Amino acid sequence: MCGSSVASVPGDDGAEVARRRGYVGYYCSDGGAGCSWVEVETKKGEVYFWDFRSMKSLAQLPAGAQVHWQAFEARPGVFYYQDVKTKELGWSLPGMAVASSRHAWIEPGTAVAIEQCRYDGRYTGQAGVVVCRRPNDCAAVKLPEQLGDVVLEVPYGDLGVLRKGTHVELHGIEQVGTIEDGVMDEHLKMRVRLPDDAIKIVKVTTMVPRSRLWAIDLWQHLDRLQWCKEQENIFISVDGQHHCYYMHLPFGFDQQLKTGRWPEPWPLLIFMHGAGRGTLLSQSKKALKSAGLEYVAARFVIVSPKCTWSWKKPPESWVAELARYLRACSWVDPERIYLTGCSMGGMGTWEVAAAVPDVFAAVVPVAAYHNADNTAHLSEKLREMPVLAVHSIHDVTCPLPPEEELWQALRGKGNQRVQVCCAPHVDHCEVFDRAYCDSAMIFEWLLRHRRLAGPAFTAAVTSQAPATAASVEISV
Repeated sequence: MCGSSVASVPGDDGAEVARRRGYVGYYCSDGGAGCSWVEVETKKGEVYFWDFRSMKSLAQLPAGAQVHWQAFEARPGVFYYQDVKTKELGWSLPGMAVASSRHAWIEPGTAVAIEQCRYDGRYTGQAGVVVCRRPNDCAAVKLPEQLGDVVLEVPYGDLGVLRKGTHVELHGIEQVGTIEDGVMDEHLKMRVRLPDDAIKIVKVTTMVPRSRLWAIDLWQHLDRLQWCKEQENIFISVDGQHHCYYMHLPFGFDQQLKTGRWPEPWPLLIFMHGAGRGTLLSQSKKALKSAGLEYVAARFVIVSPKCTWSWKKPPESWVAELARYLRACSWVDPERIYLTGCSMGGMGTWEVAAAVPDVFAAVVPVAAYHNADNTAHLSEKLREMPVLAVHSIHDVTCPLPPEEELWQALRGKGNQRVQVCCAPHVDHCEVFDRAYCDSAMIFEWLLRHRRLAGPAFTAAVTSQAPATAASVEISV
């Protein structure tokens, strides 16, 4: 079906080799005497057999079948073919799907932008490389590897040229540049700006889009919490600016990678720090051994944006952009993306959640504050969002009464998913430990929520906020 996603299916039948190296699309299990088999050899010397009509790929040729053509990889994802009897060479096979003249530029190896993904909106705006043409005027498009080796089947009409500012890696010269103006000429070439500001004219089949999750390393993992050992990474926003964020991969994330499989989707928790900076896992060495942090480190991908604005300012738009971009990763569960933050990060939690409420399944603002002028806006945008607000009754830095007004406004908009957990006898600086370290209460609460496609939420929540021994629930 056009618009459906194709994931690598490991096994000893050659389908994974075909998808990862030959990019031949779907694997189907049935064959037949009329199949047209191609012996495919990649540049890495991998050999498998492909029936290009049924799109079947196998490691061994079926009994009784014969090879009619051989395929050789000219460049990554682009093959030429030779008839084994006549020895004639060509760039296509008889009956292979060919794009109409309007979309003739969309050939294997072409770098493209997915202008619309009707099957899954997470992929709209992503860039990738065409790996093969499919029937029904569709193309298989491979996304950057950092997203999880995702291959999508997209109609030709939903594909376009790379957008201005897209980072690309150029074949042959091993350089990374930026698409200058998003215009492709009649020779299928685009202007690319190199790091030295030189402009190079490059054909769209000799470039590969780079992920905006710059140089992310999914093999870098921990099997126990260690002080300040989270990955420091760069996210490139749509305006081309580089932004720092820290990432922790859950314990056991690498186990499936070691078997050649991409990890199953994990819950994602975005944490926004306070004015004192830091990440969820680097507030104090002592906290690393706490029940709460041990729990969250084992069960969540944790992303902590490095906030460069002051506590008086709202969060910059790239944080919401990062949250939306991460949804496209196959190793992130798009139904279980959560947001939390403490103090200045609590304000950021309100603001970022309101900016992209369709991304998050639930949010937890801790010791938060907000701009009173934004109360109506926040309550409108978050009127369906499950919220667990954690605060101290005796907080003088971020006083309780202004937050109570926001909670009331949310309830006034019909949000019955607002829950409040207030800790007595602690000051502003102690709320972090009570919320995140003393127990796993808020993380367990988050995992009871999923966001489904569309406006509806599914939530297994109690009528009262869960309470720890050092907290007491109050009604608003």
